[in-house]
Parts: sequence; C-alpha cells; structure tokens
Amino acid sequence: MSAVSIKGNMLQVGAEASLSDLLALPELPAALQALLQQEPAAQPTALAYIASAPGSARLAAAMLALDAELEYADGRTQSYGNLLALRASGIPGSLTALRFSLLATLQYYEADGVWLALARWPSGRTRVALGGWSAAPLLALDGRDPSGILEAAENTLMLASNGAPEDEARMQAVRQLAEQITLA
Repeated sequence: MSAVSIKGNMLQVGAEASLSDLLALPELPAALQALLQQEPAAQPTALAYIASAPGSARLAAAMLALDAELEYADGRTQSYGNLLALRASGIPGSLTALRFSLLATLQYYEADGVWLALARWPSGRTRVALGGWSAAPLLALDGRDPSGILEAAENTLMLASNGAPEDEARMQAVRQLAEQITLA
C-alpha cells in the first residue's frame, strides 16, 4: 500500500505514501491540509509521521477528532485514539494504512497554546479533541450534535489539569475557542 486513495467515503493513506502525496489530494480537508503544510517536509512517510506524531502535536488532535483508524499487516485495526492511549507500549505491529472519513468537515482552532480540533459529520455526529499541553490530545466530545462543546471542553480540561499556574489561562483559551465555534 503505497498510495493515497479514496475508497467510498474514506481517505486511505498507504504505508509508503509521502506527505506530498497526501497534500496533492484535492479531497483533503482544507484544515488538515493547512496543518500538514506546517509540518517538516522531510518525513519518511505520511503514515509513519502521523502514527508517530507527538501526542501533543496539532496533527494528533486532528486525527483524533476525525476518528482515524489504523490498519496493521495482519489485518487488525485500531483507532488512532487507542494508539495514543497505548503509545507507551509501542506500536503493536507493522502499519499498512491509516484511514478517515471524508464526510466529516474538520475545523481547527488555536489560542494560547491550546488546540481544539472539531470534526462534524452530515449525520450530526461531532467530535472535539483538545491538545497542546498534555502528552496526548484528549477527546472532549463525541456526540450527536455540537451542543455542549464548551461544557465538554471545560470538563476535559479540568480532569486533565494538574494544578499548574497555566490551568486558568488554558481554561480561558478553551472558552475563547468554544466561542469561536459557536460563532462559526
């Protein structure tokens, strides 16, 4: 699997595809394209880069929001979120592909070191991932509609806070980002 391809409503990134291959795809969501353009061009492959992206990376938050799925050589699949949660134990096998739905629209917001990635599907499903301060982005919302984004984001941040002086600034940033979403 060396190509970037579309299978139905899914974008599939093969193991040997480069970031340039991925960026050349016209169907790539604009917000994801903008995030990838910020990444260093000299990466081994798009899949290796995405799978090994630091959990605090903007790209990791976007993949979590898009509910990306990884495929292994033995046919097993794993959600990107599970990979992030279990990353300390290593990637459990040889990756062959990463895929995510092209039906979802991706929006990305950033303020004061806090990142919010929002994916919305035509069905109303909404996923919100927060990142920027922890070892991995956190899924704040996976629901049927975007109502409650602010509350979900605040709760996620409170659960992840460690009493650091920056926690209040992060909370303000989350409120600012949630307000941008409701105005969009």
